[in-house]
Amino acid sequence: MSSYITPPSDVRFALPADRQRLTETLIEAFHDDPLQQFMFSRADGEAGARPEAVRRFMLAEVESHVSLGHVYVANDGAAVALWEPPGVVADGSLLEEVIFSEIAEETLTATADQWGRFLECRPEFPHFYLGMLGACDAARGQGLGSALLERVLAVCDAEGLPSYLESSNVRNVGLYLRHGYEVVEEIEFAPDVIVRPMLRTPR
Repeated sequence: MSSYITPPSDVRFALPADRQRLTETLIEAFHDDPLQQFMFSRADGEAGARPEAVRRFMLAEVESHVSLGHVYVANDGAAVALWEPPGVVADGSLLEEVIFSEIAEETLTATADQWGRFLECRPEFPHFYLGMLGACDAARGQGLGSALLERVLAVCDAEGLPSYLESSNVRNVGLYLRHGYEVVEEIEFAPDVIVRPMLRTPR
């Protein structure tokens, strides 16, 4: 039985018809994400990420994951989790297209070492990978993130499988720590832009 309790919520598999809602939820959930703001910075120097770049990125994330069968939504799309099951890696071609067309070449060059470490941190042994977890503003603080985590972590515990993720916002680290994840490294892309790979061993 789970050792952490969350309020009841309607968690289900995502359907193809949910794509647009999931994209909008993730856009809202990551609007203040430090890594996103850094990578998709505005040319005029204004704060925040470029909306058109963020939309393309989130669309690519949803499209590359929804066909894997492990995208879950809570409360009809108010929160969403994009998972990759053991031995399965989402098709990265759509994401690569967005990255190389929307991120400045000098930014990619300057952060090549960090991206290398980012990729190397992902375990080679079988695990569930959490690609993204987010909720729209109106749904925050309702336990939906925990409910989405528990849906898959229960499987991890039952089958003895680890889980892995990368947190790009320090605000979310506490949630993952409460669910048994541990920070394995801190990758600094820029001041106040730190990605924390996190690993959870099964309970």
